[in-house]
Amino acid sequence: MDLECKELTSFKTHRQQYQFKVMCFGLKNASATFQRVINRALSQYRNFSRAYIDDISVYSETWEEHLETILCKLRELNFAVNLKKCSFARPHVKYLGHVIGSGRHQPDPDKTNTIENLPQPKTKKELRSVLGLCNYYREYIPSYSELVYPLTELTKKKVPDNIPWTKEHDLTFDRLKRALVEAPSLYTPKPDQPFIVHSDAFQIGVAACLSQRAGEKCCPIAYASQKLTRCQQSWSTVERKAFAIVWCLKKFGFMDQK
Repeated sequence: MDLECKELTSFKTHRQQYQFKVMCFGLKNASATFQRVINRALSQYRNFSRAYIDDISVYSETWEEHLETILCKLRELNFAVNLKKCSFARPHVKYLGHVIGSGRHQPDPDKTNTIENLPQPKTKKELRSVLGLCNYYREYIPSYSELVYPLTELTKKKVPDNIPWTKEHDLTFDRLKRALVEAPSLYTPKPDQPFIVHSDAFQIGVAACLSQRAGEKCCPIAYASQKLTRCQQSWSTVERKAFAIVWCLKKFGFMDQK
């Protein structure tokens, strides 16, 4: 840590006052600062490496060369690597709740099994927590917004904290858990090949699928969906479908291209 920052970590004991020499856990901006540092360190290697705080993934066809490049860069910046937490030459790895490898990725079965065993939420706070966990994997589920609509309606202000759980909510909760457990693998996009975008609109929302063709097969890359506002739900079918086209192109970044 810089000299002027060390004094900000001071704490007093019955003996004397101490300061941290290196960044420690518990500092409010520690994770953001570290993420900024690691992003800057690996910025020139983004075509074969990604990092989320201290979780670094290295992927390429010539992994030996790139692994040496990353490790040398970390050593140059005085970063230490814990070999017990490293995995080398793996065809598949678990990374941030996903299993990645062979040009595909899918939800980590350990995470989806945890979701499958979740009990019925009793309060809005518990329901929001469950939906927040499921939302992390929403890109694997077609028309996710339509699927969870009965549950998201229970999080509104007019609903009491002890939510009125009905058989419809029970069925929706079971369908949601089953959809996550049976979620399909998604393919890693290939920037040099054309993309295919499918969009659709239903009464309460819009949905889309981004894919690429591999021979005769259409390989899904990501699913997306969004609930419409009360005003948008009153649009005609043609208006909702037109909105779905524009929305999905923006969602997948095609409207940003010049």
